[in-house]
Amino acid sequence: MKSTIGTTTRTWSLRHRLVVLVCLLSLTSSLLGSFWVYRIAVAESEHVFDAALIESGHALTAIVAHEIRELSDPEDSASALDAIDHDHVERLYFQVRGAHGQLLFRSPQSPRIRLGGESTGLSLSTVDGETYRVYTLHSTKHRLWVDVAQPMAVRERLARASALRLVVPGALLLLLLAPAVFIAVRRVTRPVIRYSEALDALPLEALHSVSPHGLPSELMPVATAVSGLVDRVQRALLLERTLTADAAHELRTPLAALRAQAQVALRARDEQERAEALTALIAGVDRSTRLVDGVLALARLDAQTTGPSIMQRDALPMQSLEAVLHAVLADLESARHSGSIQWHVSAQHVQDRIDIDMLGVLMRNLIDNGLRHAKRTLWVDLTTEGGEVVFVVRDDGDGMSPEAIARAGDRFFRADSSQSGSGLGLAMVRRIVDVLGGRLQFARPSTGQGFAVRVSWPLSEAARRTQ
Repeated sequence: MKSTIGTTTRTWSLRHRLVVLVCLLSLTSSLLGSFWVYRIAVAESEHVFDAALIESGHALTAIVAHEIRELSDPEDSASALDAIDHDHVERLYFQVRGAHGQLLFRSPQSPRIRLGGESTGLSLSTVDGETYRVYTLHSTKHRLWVDVAQPMAVRERLARASALRLVVPGALLLLLLAPAVFIAVRRVTRPVIRYSEALDALPLEALHSVSPHGLPSELMPVATAVSGLVDRVQRALLLERTLTADAAHELRTPLAALRAQAQVALRARDEQERAEALTALIAGVDRSTRLVDGVLALARLDAQTTGPSIMQRDALPMQSLEAVLHAVLADLESARHSGSIQWHVSAQHVQDRIDIDMLGVLMRNLIDNGLRHAKRTLWVDLTTEGGEVVFVVRDDGDGMSPEAIARAGDRFFRADSSQSGSGLGLAMVRRIVDVLGGRLQFARPSTGQGFAVRVSWPLSEAARRTQ
């Protein structure tokens, strides 16, 4: 069921938007997390490096004290230091000085200028334009000053390398996230695509909607609304086809009769025969006109797939149902006189918010139907009961058989084929009652004679408050 919209609207892809949004959120959270991990890793590396300096300082003090006891000449300290080895010569520099500040030992490539100061502990020192992190230890027992230093550039490089080793795997996983998200979103939205394709492939003549099986719960209200819309459209199309076919069938006989009467009028030999043919022709035209009017009225009613709710009816103006009834009775006065029918009208003063044209069609069809079948008397009652409007039309005619009552309200059905009606009156009444959300009931009076039609529908909220 494809439709074309006059105005061009810009469409967007749910899949692409979900992929982009999820990737952007993941990228943002990953960047923030990576930055936080990087800062934490750098800070922790500083603590680890400081701890290494302190441990190295204490270990070096013990080694140097041992070396001093074995050396006979402290001047040989430079060559003696070659035996003092460690794993990170290129990253840690040592200086060992005596009690008077003379340099006793130093590591290869370390500057001769003193790295540390006169205070012990951790400090920053700049020597020859390079900044060092220095741990100074003073051993009063051995009368030694030990400085263990590490260039800040080396520390920062090592810290960044350690932090990057933590961040890089996350970045690599992030690169794999986009295709993974796309595949996941594609799988999740696949039922939506299948549902839309099934809707698009649904033929107009189909009598069923598309099953929403497999759709996520968030889309079930949309699927329910679409299914309801499809069902209403299909019902409207079915009603239209049924009405068109029935109308064509019902119009075939009167049109043939009109043609026959016109031919009789053309071949008439005298004025009386011609007048009779023309009278029959006019009667046939009137019947065809009523049939066409009924078909058009039904088409208008069918366009209202659902009637206004009680709350929606409050937007309509308040009307006097009694006045509408008397207007309908005045229109049918000539029909009553021509049939010599007496009617008894009992109308309570009832007000309601309702479409008076629709109400007039309902009342007119029921009263006109009663006048056609009544022998001498017709009873019309308008009242309220339990928050509902009740409208009853009862005649003293021959009534209807149970089989005919079961079909009463069907389109183009006439219980008595000799009657001149179109068979659409009760069908329109039934449709109006459906629109009003009411009930239509047929019954034979307890006396066994006549026929009664009872129509009821709920009062609007505004009318209920005035009761």
